[in-house]
Amino acid sequence: MRHVNLFLSIWCLVLLIISPSFGQTESLDSAKDSSDRTLVTKGRVTAFKSALDADNLKITQGRLILPQTLDLACQGVIISCNGNNSTNPYLIASVPPVGYTSSENPPLSFYMRPDEAIVIIGRTPPPVSYFSFRSFVFNRWVAQEDIRHKMFNSLGDPHNMLTLQTTGDQAGNPYDQGYVLISVADKGTEDRIRKALKSAGIPDKIINTDVISPNIVKLSSNIDTTKDDSLIILHRMAIWQYGYEQAGQDYLDNPTAYVFRVTPDPKTDKANYSPLPVEKLRPRGTGQTEMDLTPEVETLRQAIVAKYPGTSADELKPAIWLEESLDAFQRNVDTLGESRDTVYLRNEGNFNLADDEFLIVYGVNHEATGKATYASFTVYDVCKACGVEGENSRMLAGSALDYFTGNPNIPTHVDKLYAWKVARDCKGDPHCTTVQTGGCPLAIEKTGQMFIGFRAYVEPATKIGPAFTEIIFDRVIRFSPTGPVISKIAVASKPFVSTDPPPSVPAGTQVNISFHVSGAETSAGTWTARLKTDDGCGVLTPSSGVVAGGSGDVSFTITPPPTQKTILTVFLDATDGKGRRAKTQGVQVQFVQPK
Repeated sequence: MRHVNLFLSIWCLVLLIISPSFGQTESLDSAKDSSDRTLVTKGRVTAFKSALDADNLKITQGRLILPQTLDLACQGVIISCNGNNSTNPYLIASVPPVGYTSSENPPLSFYMRPDEAIVIIGRTPPPVSYFSFRSFVFNRWVAQEDIRHKMFNSLGDPHNMLTLQTTGDQAGNPYDQGYVLISVADKGTEDRIRKALKSAGIPDKIINTDVISPNIVKLSSNIDTTKDDSLIILHRMAIWQYGYEQAGQDYLDNPTAYVFRVTPDPKTDKANYSPLPVEKLRPRGTGQTEMDLTPEVETLRQAIVAKYPGTSADELKPAIWLEESLDAFQRNVDTLGESRDTVYLRNEGNFNLADDEFLIVYGVNHEATGKATYASFTVYDVCKACGVEGENSRMLAGSALDYFTGNPNIPTHVDKLYAWKVARDCKGDPHCTTVQTGGCPLAIEKTGQMFIGFRAYVEPATKIGPAFTEIIFDRVIRFSPTGPVISKIAVASKPFVSTDPPPSVPAGTQVNISFHVSGAETSAGTWTARLKTDDGCGVLTPSSGVVAGGSGDVSFTITPPPTQKTILTVFLDATDGKGRRAKTQGVQVQFVQPK
């Protein structure tokens, strides 16, 4: 356990050493003049610090830093990229321990006493499609296993561009505005900080509380780095608005914010400690769904498949990728720093991508339907969960039209759909993203496993991520040169009740299924059989095997329990040595009670 703590400390330090923003001076001191409209001028910050000192609240100064996550994951310094959004930056609040004064190696994650607080005072980013602030548990000791786990889970709703209280006007102007964020567990400490801010001329209207509730976070008054939770504070951004790209880069290089750890001295007496409850969550959903577009998405799918005749189209099932943190905490699950401002989807399973293969990522453009402020897809390397390439909903707009040139069956709402190619070589296709072949940080080995992850950020009507039940899941088709073919499926048993499809046999009867695999391009292929999980029970013997020579006959048995008196469905799959899959075939057997 102590080795795990040491490792985490080392990678946090190295992460900051390599960060290009490391070592810069306080941004509000060196940035452009802070006009009074921001209410966070240097003079007011100095007055705030004096007010804290007068109230026996010590200050240790930190900073916002820009970590180079991809590079460090590729170097093996950190375990993974935590499913980073490929083109979107993350700033992290570096919060040193009490009394820390060195300018070198400030920490990334941090521990805190239940009566401490982290205060960020600054200006928001220049115009951008999305930004937010939120605290997370990063690492937790699990008593049942007596070890620490990375458990990168959120502590509640983010403060985003639609909810953060700033100096912006009533019409809604959250960009380049003054704000204060207090990450705190104790109501008494929060009140003392708000009082100090007010005395410095910073009003309540721009102060935001980021609750680190001790009801779900493990904190101790003496800071036990073995059993306390370690924490992280993230500042997310996505898609600089047109014309603000350089201003956005300047913001990342020199974040306009002060970061302070505030520590009561002496410690808050237990009798005066008032733990903050878990924040109320914003409800997802409006009741308006995208489901009426389902037939049009199917029309798009048919047009995509029709455009590539002579290939094998492997449709990868959509799935939920990350669930919410307050669920994950209860199961000791790591959610990779998920945010309630979005939904996280992905394709089911992993795949590799050969030079002669490509993907079509398609579906509903959630920004165009009003269900998201922006949406995106990212190609991930499975090994380190690093996002190497991706596109957002602005880039994807209008791309579905590529599949309806000269096609009279164009969907009525084609402007709300998208279809985008992903390949090793795009051959000049403007609606295609290249996955480079090679190693880290922005390439995936030819044999490397990958998956596609999807996000849909902030439904404007609710100011939080859309409901899973109100969006149509994004989809992926993998196109390959023609792969193996499954044919000649047969069911054999003694006795048969009926040979009509599906064939019927007495309950508890063992059944033999055979089929033929052909067309594999290599000397050996593989086959698998699996039961549809919600149909019932049974044992497949064997459930997988090798197809010698690339083609041949296969057989296996199903042994059901005596109580099986309904249909069992078995799915048959085959893959050749190059990873090309056959179209999945289903076979059913009806088990009946003998008369």
